[in-house]
Amino acid sequence: MISTPPTGECQTGQRGAPSRLNGVPCRTSGQQSLPEAILYTTSPDSFDPAGLAQFETLSENVAMRRFEGNCYAYGLLALGHVDLLVEMNLHPYNYTALVQVPHQSKPLLPFIPPQSSDDSPPFVNLDQPASCVGFRASEIERN
Repeated sequence: MISTPPTGECQTGQRGAPSRLNGVPCRTSGQQSLPEAILYTTSPDSFDPAGLAQFETLSENVAMRRFEGNCYAYGLLALGHVDLLVEMNLHPYNYTALVQVPHQSKPLLPFIPPQSSDDSPPFVNLDQPASCVGFRASEIERN
C-alpha cells in the first residue's frame, strides 16, 4: 500500500488482484520505446561512480528523467505516468513492499541498463543492498 494523505490517494497491490488507486484499477503505461520513456530515480546521489555512469548513459536515451518521490515513484509506475524506475543501494525493505503496487498493475520486468551484459535480475541478495534495482513497465527496447 502507498498512502498519500495530502492528496487523498491510496494505492494498493495485492497478489492475484489488480492494483488500485482509491478503488479504481491501475495500469502501467506499456511504453515500448526507450527514447519515448520517462525515467525516475529518487536521487542520482545514491549511485556509486560506475552506477552513475550507467544511469547517465540510460538517462541520455530517454525522453525525460525525474527525481525525488521515493515510494511515490512506485505508484507513478503503477499509474502509467513513469516507464522506468531505477534505484541504487537499496535494501530489500526499501522496495519489496512497494513493488507490489505496480507489479499488480501489469507484471513488472527487471530492467538492466543498456550497457550491461548481465541478463539476470539486478536484485538477488537479501542480505546486501541491491547494487541496482530497476523496473520497467513493459518490453522497453534495451538498445
